[in-house]
Amino acid sequence: MSDEQELFPTQQELPEWRRIWFENEWWFSVVDVIRSYTESSDPGRYWRNLKLQAKKSDQPFYLFIQEHIRMFPLKADDGRMRDTDTATEESLLRIIQSIPSKNAEVVKRALAYLGKQKIEELRQELSPVDQKRAEYRKQGYPDDWIETRIAELLARNELTDTWKERGAKDEHYPVLTNVLTEGTFGFMVRSYLSYKSLPAKANLQDNMTPEELAFSVIGKTTAQRLHTTRESQGFAELHRDVTEAGRVTGEARKLIEQTTGQSIVSPKNAKDLKQLPEKKRKKQKQLPPLSQQTLL
Repeated sequence: MSDEQELFPTQQELPEWRRIWFENEWWFSVVDVIRSYTESSDPGRYWRNLKLQAKKSDQPFYLFIQEHIRMFPLKADDGRMRDTDTATEESLLRIIQSIPSKNAEVVKRALAYLGKQKIEELRQELSPVDQKRAEYRKQGYPDDWIETRIAELLARNELTDTWKERGAKDEHYPVLTNVLTEGTFGFMVRSYLSYKSLPAKANLQDNMTPEELAFSVIGKTTAQRLHTTRESQGFAELHRDVTEAGRVTGEARKLIEQTTGQSIVSPKNAKDLKQLPEKKRKKQKQLPPLSQQTLL
């Protein structure tokens, strides 16, 4: 038996405590814990008497209860949601110290296990960015491409949120996007897709090279900066800003192309960018050494 098996209860041994996840920790129904801890036939009454006794004879403990107990609506035996006294693992450990019982260790183990279990669940949950990263990795994109694409997605989301906040309507988004794309790359979206041998409904950015994505980020962040600096409002002012952002980003692209002698705008699409799994890669046929060549 492992150390963890010895330390924590099995799933069948876990008590049925009502609980709610709030501010990154479990809040447990105090009455439910008392039921397990004391085996009382009326844990609700036991808890009321404990609070009353603390109020009369143990003021520090009573003040602790007042400060560390919160009420949350939890489902009662009759199926209705009722306000219920709850406490965190740490607070419950302090409360059960004041109650004589042979079940203390069982309760402590259960509290520790449930807390650990929730933390593991949270660790396994992926953020939207991590989910997108995993999705692209599954599709076969290389890591350097993925990180640049994530940066482009974040820049796009920030820009479209700004457009919405500053008065753009749904029908304005494709217009503004086309203006920015044409200024940056010399192609409107549909023409750009055609240049990459893609259908009209394909996602352009998913078919860009890392260099193209980098300039897409620059264009979007430049437009975002102009909107914010100028406090632009309404479609006309937003259109003016994206036109200028596209122009200056396009000029930067052309300067780099002239300097390097290589075009940033590429006919490559996702098929050229993705890495095929090893088992799907066809091994290149190798000719035998000259000494082994034969006419057969």
